[in-house]
Amino acid sequence: MKNYIYIIAILCCITHMNYAQSEQESLIGKKVPDLTFGPIMNYSKEAAKLSDYTGKIVILDFWATWCAGCIEAFPHLEALKEKFSEEIEILAISSSDSKERIEKFLSKKKTLLPIVLDTALVLKMQFPHRVLSHTVIIDADRITRAITTPEHITEEVIQNVLDGKEINLKEKRYDFSWSKDDHLASEDAIFQFTLTAFNGGSQMLKPFNNGRLLMNGLFLSTIYEYANSFPSYTRTVFEVQNADKYKAYQYSLEIIAPDMTEGEVKPIILDFLHRTVTLKSRVERRKVLVKVLQRTTEPLKIKKADPDSKEEFSFSGRGVHMQNSPIDGRLTRFLENRLAKKNQITIVMNETGLSANYDVDIPWYPENPENIHIELAKLGLKLVDAEREVDLLILYDELDTTEIN
Repeated sequence: MKNYIYIIAILCCITHMNYAQSEQESLIGKKVPDLTFGPIMNYSKEAAKLSDYTGKIVILDFWATWCAGCIEAFPHLEALKEKFSEEIEILAISSSDSKERIEKFLSKKKTLLPIVLDTALVLKMQFPHRVLSHTVIIDADRITRAITTPEHITEEVIQNVLDGKEINLKEKRYDFSWSKDDHLASEDAIFQFTLTAFNGGSQMLKPFNNGRLLMNGLFLSTIYEYANSFPSYTRTVFEVQNADKYKAYQYSLEIIAPDMTEGEVKPIILDFLHRTVTLKSRVERRKVLVKVLQRTTEPLKIKKADPDSKEEFSFSGRGVHMQNSPIDGRLTRFLENRLAKKNQITIVMNETGLSANYDVDIPWYPENPENIHIELAKLGLKLVDAEREVDLLILYDELDTTEIN
């Protein structure tokens, strides 16, 4: 009876989500001070000021060497610079990389863009952001005309700015926050489930904690991965006629369940999605090609953790940091994420025989992914190709017309 009550609550409590934008004032239309850029790498000058580009449009593209999407946008920005060579200047701003890191990047990955080191974060504070890419268009009168991402800056947008016309690009704001006041269940509520189409803000997933789960701007596949306890996209297979249909729409999900655990909430998400949308999921065991993490014949050079130390695990485009963490599910997760290729299953399995917890730091070089083999070899580890049976998350389509609006 308890499960039945929860299901009825789910079906009856679909409500519209309200969003709370950061209170930071919009920078669009505001005059930009005479900013200083420097040091500048990959450029004819070591430093410059915004006033040096009087009469030109200046585009500031905030990026990082660990941001693959940022790097993929460079050719597009370079093409714009070539098209409007006399009318615009584009500066790539790095607020998180050292000079040495940039030099190493440039030795592997060539770009025509000048790179400004913003290690003092002066430029980032002028144009606050948390998510990369973050791109600012400043017109010839030093007025901020757009804050967006590189793919939205087209030749038409540049021409409109040159002609003094309005441009209708949605502003990429500094922050997105969930307001608890907008999402309060009634005092006697047992369970509240809210699923709507994505309505803006930053993409996020805040796992179930203190009776609350928050997701914003996620694809159905990501929600299914969470509900099935699968890692993001590395073990997910789309078996649908039109996968792009499901990859084009994003959703926001909130659950308030003060008396439940995460383990109790996940099956409810699955039940609801299977009842409501055409995209379904199942777990299936298949034999596939995988990467197997093994020991080399060289001595092992990873440090076994102090059992009393705090467990830490984090990874980004810069690499992985592990303290008192296991190889399986930690280092393998990092490798899966970094080695993943578009529309391909990428699975890394641990066959090292190492079952203790370790302290490990491994750098990652987006401009040269093959370097990971060198870094692993330094630790006495290697990756080899093999066939193994593994559990996969299969997403399939019942091909009816049901949709979430």
